Amino acid sequence: MASTRVLSNLLYMQCRIAPRSFLLHQLPGRSCALSYNQTEYRWSSVDSKPKKPPSSYILFCQEMRPQIIAENPDLSFTEVGKHLGEAWKRLPDHEKQSFDLRAKDLKEEYLRQKEEYMSSLSESELANLRQEEEEKRHSRARRKIKAEMKKLEKPKQPANAYAVFMSERLSGIQNPRDQMSVLSEEWKNLTEEEKMHFKEEASRLRENYNLEMEAWKERMIAEGREDVLETKKTKGRKQKSGPKRSRATENNDWDVEEF
Repeated sequence: MASTRVLSNLLYMQCRIAPRSFLLHQLPGRSCALSYNQTEYRWSSVDSKPKKPPSSYILFCQEMRPQIIAENPDLSFTEVGKHLGEAWKRLPDHEKQSFDLRAKDLKEEYLRQKEEYMSSLSESELANLRQEEEEKRHSRARRKIKAEMKKLEKPKQPANAYAVFMSERLSGIQNPRDQMSVLSEEWKNLTEEEKMHFKEEASRLRENYNLEMEAWKERMIAEGREDVLETKKTKGRKQKSGPKRSRATENNDWDVEEF
């Protein structure tokens, strides 16, 4: 039976992948590379943008990781990380200073390169960069909220009628991705009467979800976590009056330290 995770990923990719015309877009005068940020496929001007330098701790890990792996070949990636963290804590201050100095030199070089890079951008490229960084901030915020909700065991959104249909049809299929387009077309050709079964199941799942949400909200209030129940502000709301502005223009508080 196709897992819920596989099904949700397939449905997500089918609905959210960017059109070919969008993927072929490139910034003027710059080569671009394809990047993925969980919400969309998009082009990003990463060819010459300087990367943030590593911290003193990261430099320490880069130097010590091969040694720890050589001495403990059976350790998992997570266990190696724990060993590195403990080793860093035990490291005397005078030995940490050498990594601090290296990190400081790398940061100074990064700031110099960043200044050169920023001055080389045109107005349109700078606007694109600002928008890109704003999207990254929103993506990080969404991931943080999602992790918090998972930790608090918030009920997951129920499947809609289409997802119920796909789940039933994909049950027992080893390669569900190959059947997505076929099943999508089949769904479109179903009559309203034929869809009724899936809609009724989706309605039942929605009712259960609403009950679970009410119980979860009561638990959050009892635990003093009313903050997670606050209504999210609507993003991208259309302005009632005045000229339209791009997201890059609206984000005047963009911090160049983001990249």
